[in-house]
Amino acid sequence: MKNICKIIIGFLMLTLFITSCENDGGESKVDLIEGVVPNFQIPEEAVKLADFNNISAGEDFDFVFDVSIGFGELTTKGDIVGVYTRVDDPITESINEAEIFSTILIEDANFPQQVRMSFFDLIDKFEGLSVDDIGLGDNLLISAQFVSEDGLEFKIIDEMGSFVVGLDIRNNPLSVPFLAYPVSCPTKLEGSYTANIKNVSGAALSDFPNNGQTVEVTQPSSGSYVVSDATANILGVELQLGFTDVCGILTVSGPSLNFPNQIIFDDLGAVLNVSTGIITLNIAFNSGSCCQVGTSYTLELVPAN
Repeated sequence: MKNICKIIIGFLMLTLFITSCENDGGESKVDLIEGVVPNFQIPEEAVKLADFNNISAGEDFDFVFDVSIGFGELTTKGDIVGVYTRVDDPITESINEAEIFSTILIEDANFPQQVRMSFFDLIDKFEGLSVDDIGLGDNLLISAQFVSEDGLEFKIIDEMGSFVVGLDIRNNPLSVPFLAYPVSCPTKLEGSYTANIKNVSGAALSDFPNNGQTVEVTQPSSGSYVVSDATANILGVELQLGFTDVCGILTVSGPSLNFPNQIIFDDLGAVLNVSTGIITLNIAFNSGSCCQVGTSYTLELVPAN
């Protein structure tokens, strides 16, 4: 029998806050301190990745982005910060071998503003890092950090590039709290695809009622893609799946983008056929998922045009 799962979605607060309680003899007072979340946007014509081909040829280029306050109110100071993660080989090198560099890119930044900075100048701001160190598979994160009048710090990422906010803020469609610029090759996989479910294990093919449906693949940031529905309605809702493309190397992201706490995918191997444009994603429901644990299948995405 098909497993049925009830996914309960709470309305999550999109601002950061800290609570404190005071005992006044029977009643408690709760003070909420509102945090600040930045909003980054990349203009349509601006570059969305660090092009490895240009870097290898010694050709500089500009990063251009707009930054403003997405939620909260800036009361004192805010900085634009960067974290650069360097790996020697994206194919064989473990992330444990990565080198991580962090710096303040713009101190006491204005919000809103448009920032234009050359890639070579940006790299020079990281102590111990040079353009000669840049390699395929590296990644640059840009975000902002704020300090309140009381000295409280609000961050999206820490100095190691780890997120210190939840998925509800990171994946909020109304505000983009960080930018990711991978060192990669130009990629263009977005478009309409026919989504075929194959090689099902742990369930029946008939459990996927929308098998063969048309889905949309979007590229919200360079090299990062979102499939509008990766499960053909097996749970009664559309479940978004993310994957990345680094010069033809595809990797499936774990949590579903619209139900990250309920649905988690395992990457069993992903392939891009450069001749046909067909994307093949072998995935399974992770043991931490709410539903369909033990079910695996192949999601074949065939270009619709």
